[in-house]
Amino acid sequence: MYQLFVWEFLQPYAILLLVTGFALLRLWHRRQETRARLLWVSVPFATLFVISLPAVADLVLGSLEWKYPPLGERPADVQAIVVLASYVYPPAGEGGLPELDESTASRCRMAAQLYRQGRAIPVLVTGGSANPGKDPVCAVAMRDFLVQLGVPATDIVVEGDAQTTYENATNSKKILAERGITRVVLLTDAAHLYRSVRCFRKQGLDVIPCGCRYRAEYLEFSLPKFLPKVRAVEACQRACHEWLGVLWYWIRGRL
Repeated sequence: MYQLFVWEFLQPYAILLLVTGFALLRLWHRRQETRARLLWVSVPFATLFVISLPAVADLVLGSLEWKYPPLGERPADVQAIVVLASYVYPPAGEGGLPELDESTASRCRMAAQLYRQGRAIPVLVTGGSANPGKDPVCAVAMRDFLVQLGVPATDIVVEGDAQTTYENATNSKKILAERGITRVVLLTDAAHLYRSVRCFRKQGLDVIPCGCRYRAEYLEFSLPKFLPKVRAVEACQRACHEWLGVLWYWIRGRL
């Protein structure tokens, strides 16, 4: 009970949001003549409060993640593993090394695990630089990390030009076609699979989706699920980004 109180109730974000909500309710009750003007504050606040609830975040993020459950084992007939980049941090100082962000590192670890599940097959890492000519190339840093994880450098193919999911798909298609590869495991964050799988299939590839970093939990009615959390806002923002990306890609004919 003590842990529940400390970790769920005594959090600055939750306390501030609840206090602000209570203050707004007081204003609505006491100042009837200004209710029209209060709407300009109340509507954004109510929206922020709703997307701050973990139960809502699970629903919104789950709309993307639940379509593709985790891949247990690598299918025996898969010809290659394609790993999409997220971001790589530049070296912290002179002589330092680039550092993969959490998403990219997780994808590479999953790729190494899949690689060891059967015969040796190519691992294609795809992703360019956030600032070409200045920041490190994601795919190069991914290759180095995969080598550290035990994947032979000779089995790693680097595609270091893609700047978008669409370019991941088109550039990878060209490389794979040169090798006669059509059936691949596509590895990215679970929330990113919905858009990326459709992009790659649009290029004529036979795709087996493989997600990592699943964040949406199946619905359960417990008090903590209805207390505002910062991570819920982040999850809703990620889902919104993906759904807007799906809409934009659909308009452009990329899905």
